[in-house]
Amino acid sequence: MSSAPGARTKLRYRWSHRNPVHRAVVRSANRVLPHVPFRVKYGLTDAIRRRNPPYSLLTPTSSVVQVGAPRDTLLAGRSRAMGFALRTRPSGRVLVVEPDATSVAEFRRVAAAQRLSHVEIVQAGAWSERGTITLEVDPEHPATNFTDGTADYTAEERARFTTVEVPAAPLDELIAEAGLEHVDLVSITTNGAEEPGLRGLEHTIERDHPYICLARTEDSYEEVMAGRGYELLASDDRGFTFRHRP
Repeated sequence: MSSAPGARTKLRYRWSHRNPVHRAVVRSANRVLPHVPFRVKYGLTDAIRRRNPPYSLLTPTSSVVQVGAPRDTLLAGRSRAMGFALRTRPSGRVLVVEPDATSVAEFRRVAAAQRLSHVEIVQAGAWSERGTITLEVDPEHPATNFTDGTADYTAEERARFTTVEVPAAPLDELIAEAGLEHVDLVSITTNGAEEPGLRGLEHTIERDHPYICLARTEDSYEEVMAGRGYELLASDDRGFTFRHRP
């Protein structure tokens, strides 16, 4: 087995939203960037990302699933879900799965304003089975939201979060309900809940062998994905992209 993905990750990608310096930088940026015109900030991020996976793997006809679309990254011009939506217009399909109701409403508003009719967003947690999950929500920084039991925050750190119950479902079922007959890429950025999301994706993996992107929360993901017949393709600012081995 090769070394952990983190060992080959560029230093500038090794961000952690739990680092106080990182949080301070993000908070400062999030106060300014929502006031920058949409086309300017997303034009800049697209220019930076388009030549690298996972964005370079997409075409205007790709079908993509993105799990996680917090409103602070959306308004700051850093939303992976929005980046995928812009890379796949006008003829692709994008299914966005986001458990936080406020973030869902904001994404729908922005998508409608940009006339992104090929995008569907559903409020749900991506999990291994139908039910409910307990979501810990940071109102000021929803990109740090996490599912209870998937992160080891201290009591002091957890004080800034509020607790809500949200519906959860396997991605296979959400994909079927959206009418996606084929999926080219699945990205799961859920702050530690990537593995339950993968367990609910087994049918799609077997059927389509999509590229799979996982957030940088575990160094064991290379082994996890190897067991599903995948190998590491690339790393980026959000995590790792895996491809199915021929």
